[in-house]
Amino acid sequence: MKTDFQFSNLLGTVYRRGNLCYTPDGTCLLSPVGNRVTVFDLVNNKSHTLPFSHRKNIARLALDPRGSLLLTIDEDGQTILTHLQRRIVIYHFSLAGPVSALSFAPSGRHFAVALGRRVQTWRTPATPGDGEDGGLEFAPFIKHRDYVGHNDTVQSIEWSSDSRFFISCSKDLTARIWSLDPEAGFTATTLAGHRQAVHAAWFSADQETIYTVSKDGALFSWRYVAPLNAELPDEDIPEDQFRWRITERNYFNQTPATLTCAAYHPQTNLLVAGFSNGVFGLYELPSFSQIHTLSISQNDIDFVTINKSGEWLAFGASHSGQLLVWEWQSESYILKQQGHFDSIHALTYSPSGDRIITCSEDGKVKIWDSTSGFCIVTFNEHTSSVTACEYAKRGNVLFTASLDGSVRAWDLIRYRNFRTYTAPSRLAFTSVAVDPSGEVVAAGSQDSFDIHLWSVQTGQLLDRLAGHEGPVSSLAFSPDGGALVSGSWDHTVRIWSVFARTQTSEPLQLQADVIKVTIRPDSKQIAVSTLDGQLSFWSLSEGSQQTGLDGRRDASGGRKMSDRRTAANAAGTKAFSSLSYSADGAVVVASGNSKYICLYDVESGALLHKYTVSVNLSLDGTQEYLNSRNLTEAGPRGQIDETGEASDLEDRLDRSLPGARRGDAAQRQVVPAVRVPDVAFAPTGRSFCAASTEGLLIYSLDAAIAFDPFDLDITVTPATTLKTLQQGDYFRALIMAFRLNRPNLVTRVYRSVPSADISLIVKALPTVYLEKLIRHIANQADQTPFLELNLTWLTAIVTYHGASLKKKQGDFAEVVRMMQRVIAKVQREVMGVTDSNEHTIDFLLAQESPKHDTNGHGLPNGGDAQGLLTGAEIGEDQDMDDDDEEGWIGQVLALTYSSGTGQYLLTGSTDRQIRLFNPASRSPLVQTYSAHGYEVLDLHISTDNARFASGGGDKIVYLWDVATAQTIRRFVGHLGRINAVRFAGEEEALIVSGSYDGTVKVWDTKQRGEKPLMGLGEARDSVAAVEVSGWEILVGSVDGRVRGYDFRMGRVSVDVVGAPVTSLCAAKAGDSYLVSTLDSTIRLMDRRDGKCLQTFKDAEFVANNYRIRSTFAAAESLVISGSEDGNVYVWDVLTGKLSHKLRHTPLTLTETTGQSAEPERSGKKEVVSAVAWNQLKKQWATAGGDGTVAVWGLK
Repeated sequence: MKTDFQFSNLLGTVYRRGNLCYTPDGTCLLSPVGNRVTVFDLVNNKSHTLPFSHRKNIARLALDPRGSLLLTIDEDGQTILTHLQRRIVIYHFSLAGPVSALSFAPSGRHFAVALGRRVQTWRTPATPGDGEDGGLEFAPFIKHRDYVGHNDTVQSIEWSSDSRFFISCSKDLTARIWSLDPEAGFTATTLAGHRQAVHAAWFSADQETIYTVSKDGALFSWRYVAPLNAELPDEDIPEDQFRWRITERNYFNQTPATLTCAAYHPQTNLLVAGFSNGVFGLYELPSFSQIHTLSISQNDIDFVTINKSGEWLAFGASHSGQLLVWEWQSESYILKQQGHFDSIHALTYSPSGDRIITCSEDGKVKIWDSTSGFCIVTFNEHTSSVTACEYAKRGNVLFTASLDGSVRAWDLIRYRNFRTYTAPSRLAFTSVAVDPSGEVVAAGSQDSFDIHLWSVQTGQLLDRLAGHEGPVSSLAFSPDGGALVSGSWDHTVRIWSVFARTQTSEPLQLQADVIKVTIRPDSKQIAVSTLDGQLSFWSLSEGSQQTGLDGRRDASGGRKMSDRRTAANAAGTKAFSSLSYSADGAVVVASGNSKYICLYDVESGALLHKYTVSVNLSLDGTQEYLNSRNLTEAGPRGQIDETGEASDLEDRLDRSLPGARRGDAAQRQVVPAVRVPDVAFAPTGRSFCAASTEGLLIYSLDAAIAFDPFDLDITVTPATTLKTLQQGDYFRALIMAFRLNRPNLVTRVYRSVPSADISLIVKALPTVYLEKLIRHIANQADQTPFLELNLTWLTAIVTYHGASLKKKQGDFAEVVRMMQRVIAKVQREVMGVTDSNEHTIDFLLAQESPKHDTNGHGLPNGGDAQGLLTGAEIGEDQDMDDDDEEGWIGQVLALTYSSGTGQYLLTGSTDRQIRLFNPASRSPLVQTYSAHGYEVLDLHISTDNARFASGGGDKIVYLWDVATAQTIRRFVGHLGRINAVRFAGEEEALIVSGSYDGTVKVWDTKQRGEKPLMGLGEARDSVAAVEVSGWEILVGSVDGRVRGYDFRMGRVSVDVVGAPVTSLCAAKAGDSYLVSTLDSTIRLMDRRDGKCLQTFKDAEFVANNYRIRSTFAAAESLVISGSEDGNVYVWDVLTGKLSHKLRHTPLTLTETTGQSAEPERSGKKEVVSAVAWNQLKKQWATAGGDGTVAVWGLK
């Protein structure tokens, strides 16, 4: 097993302190999280943490205008220069003091820093091409000038657009204008007039106005004007008499709150101001018009910034650990994230590994997406610290234990707490475990020595396991479900046979209090951590110790400021509080109350790796040795409150960091201590995560960024690529072709690779080219007939890069869907040809002699006047009663083709029967399905043809098994007949039904409950049609409206049609849909804006009284609809003109004379109510009121 785990990402913390920074394109936001920097991609919805770290918390960061060089400075002035795209540290430097402001010049050639009362400008490190000879001239951090004049700390620096001047704002109530280089006739100007500290100042877009804001909420506008008592015109006044003067004063009026941050966007003249009460305001300058105000926090807003386009506002609140990105025009959140307020206490992975659940002392449970790094949902139902969590092996259910005396079960599909388990007496639970079947949950507490067992479904207390003589500290079910293992402070581990006929308990004696127990995934071994620092491994079946190791020296590390002993002898850090096996059980990872994470080999007991989770000196316990100069008579200098003499109240208040472990409130200053309370291996075994004081750390075997070994230089040309191809170096030729990004060249290399070498090339292919290769194969499959070649490439990709595709499924989602479409297309084409050949052979073998006959309309087979022919007539009266004189049982109301090849037809009628036909067979009736008590109104077949759903007049939704003709589930809940049913969701686990009662209900076929998953009741009249398009449900109602429910975006749209809706059919692209109404009109509607794109009607087309359905046909180039006059109408989509009108009602032959006769039909027998299209066979079927189904085909 590979054990070279490297730091990959930091979750659980989104903002600590300092400033925020957008990238030049405005799509990414950089946020300081302690001593690291996290980059949030706001467009692709993912985040990553840069691999470098400072020795203290980051105070300021800035990005150069080109977006390549990132400058970060910590609290002591230590500076790191990083290449942002490559995530490589370029240079370390010290500015010899705390930095309070940092800003790059718009030209990118200089940056300015504020060191207390001084301002310094430095030259930006040069990059290739900036030197005199065009080469690399790298001279990092050359000081340009020093600026002195302020009497207090400088708080902000802002440059002019031409990079010649900058403004500095200070706590001395003034702002000063400086020039980068000496300017003729220019002297440094002081802007005085504010009554409190000046927070920020900016130049306007034309640089004719300067705006300054102060802490008391005052906004001053300054202009370069002549003296007030001047008698001459401005153009005649000498330049040296002009001064910067206040031309306008405005006030935010947020008393008693004070201004804490502000940002200005010159191009749009927008000003954003944040206040100490958590409110921010958006204003337009120079008119100072208030656009809107919004409260986003209960605490101070520490920083605000605006992206380049002026659309997104980013806010950081350090006290609550919040990071928000607000789009002010749409008034919606682009990003809304918040970390835990207190330290993370426990964590666990989901079985798929794509979710990480964290529990904290703040009583909250958060679910994090391991790929994107974002928090998906937060549960806050617990009223006290959450101490343990466990994910069920089956189903999406999470269990958490808390000191509030409850164990809660969470449904992670609907994100709700569906069950709460409590003991007869109030207990503070500290451990939880769930059996593999997900039916029994166990919990242990420190107040009682018993283990409580509950039924997950009923919530009843099943048993209390007594036997321990001390508090139960840890619980674990074996993965095979055979045993429950518990660890206690009574120096024992007990193995319980919970599900055996006779309940037994086998104790394992240890030498110290048991802290943690965990079971190997194969259920054969137990790992135990005890308070004396020992790790012991026991056989689960035999109850004997197999091996052990001493981890005291490995676990201990780091000396706190108050410790009187060395780090090696410090108390409280010599034991592991958490253990976790890898997926194969070969290694175990352990952590405790120190800064180390240890990785051990189980068989040999060797320490494979020792990870240091933090080197942040802002945390207590990260140093091995203390400096004696920091020890004073009053105690350690780090614990002395140095802000007590500060002039401002907020500076004198406690500034403990969110997410930090609570310290001793009696101390004068609390410093959070570094520790790792919990650690867990991912189910894949390729990563593990650790809950630390700084957040949720993820260590992975997979590289954070894709490595590209080839650079695009002057030697990579089409000619050299072809030469490399001729030399037989196929791998290098393919890479060079991808670098040039020329499709024709890539295609030539792609087709030239021998089949025997494809697997070797794909295996060596860097991940950075994987997306391009899959996309190219998908395009080739649509354009070329090289079936085997394409499948060989795809097979090699899945074989060697399947893990990468799974881990980064969000990044590869588009190309993977393209790959799936390619395979599905190949499957359809091959199966279509084989099925056609099979049916042709069956047909030829069944023929006795060739015959020339006519079709049902008296026209020769092969064509008719409209260019259409009747392929078959299927009578649904094959099972009719003998006393039915007309041979008609009931009207066919529902009709649909089977999925895929469309070989079968499924029909439902008023005789309460559902029939399955094979139109190509001589005996078309295949199966009959009986369960409905009233007419069958709608049908829908699953994509795998294994199930179908039906609804009708008996108000019940039926789920059928096609093969056995038995009902799988019956869903009851509607108060009226069910007019429409559709499958929906992943794996078609949901059924959507629309009813006469005006409601739409969503049923979960995988859950045992009978209640609907969701109900939609916005319709004001009967729901006549339902259509599912991706993540959207379209609902057509008799109230003349089509409502769209977008479950991904969480919004509802309403399109007004103007007449009662009878049918809906969505386009495959999802951008339009077809709607039939009772005004004898069919409309093609634009899904985006609800406009009518085309109407389909005819003078003879009648659809006024009955539910008539329509559908797209011929690759959505035609519209087919039934009618009330017995005809089938076909329109052209583009022109909207009627192209064909066909008579559904066939001519029948009398039994005695064989003469053709037109039977008398009227009323419902004339109605053609349902139509269905088969794209593969270019056929459609129509259902008539006379009980027949006609199958039509294109010439």
